[in-house]
Amino acid sequence: MLTGAKRDGPTVNPDHSLVRTYIDGVVVHDVRNIVTRNSLTTEAYRNDWPGAAASLAQTIVVDLRQGAVSAWHMHLAQRDHFFVVSGALKAVFYDDREGSPTRGRVDELFLDRARPCLVGLPPGVWHGVAAMGGAGATFLNFQDRLFDHAGPDFWRLPPDSEAIPYRF
Repeated sequence: MLTGAKRDGPTVNPDHSLVRTYIDGVVVHDVRNIVTRNSLTTEAYRNDWPGAAASLAQTIVVDLRQGAVSAWHMHLAQRDHFFVVSGALKAVFYDDREGSPTRGRVDELFLDRARPCLVGLPPGVWHGVAAMGGAGATFLNFQDRLFDHAGPDFWRLPPDSEAIPYRF
C-alpha cells in the first residue's frame, strides 16, 4: 500500500440510496425515471414528497452556460427546490442561520439528469451553483413564493466572498 492512501467510505446503501446527511432543513429526494416504449418520463416535483413545499407560487428555468457560476445568494422567506433537466450541476449550500444545528456547515452536491433528484432548500441557507462539463446545465427552480419585483427576497454575496468558506 502506498503511503497516504485512504480507504473510501460508503457512498450508497445496499438499496442504492445515498449515504449522506445534509444541512438542517435541506432535503434530497431521489426520483426514478420511467422508461416507456417511446420516452423517458420523470416526475420533477410532487408536493407530497419529503421536504417539498405544500404549494408552489412559480417555477423558473435556468440555463447555465458552460463553466458558469451563480453564487452566492440567499432568501429570508422563500423555499427553493432544484431539479436538473440537462447537463451536470454542482450545488453548494452554506448554513449561517442563527440557532441552526448545522450552522457553519458547507454541503457540496453533484446533480445530474442521469440520477434525478429534487433538492429542497430552506430559507436562510446561502447557495450557489456551477455548470459542470462541456455543455452547461439546465435546471428548474420551483419556488413557494412569487418573486416580488419591487422588493426581492434575494440577498447576494460575490462568489469569492470571505464570509463563506468555499471557493468555486
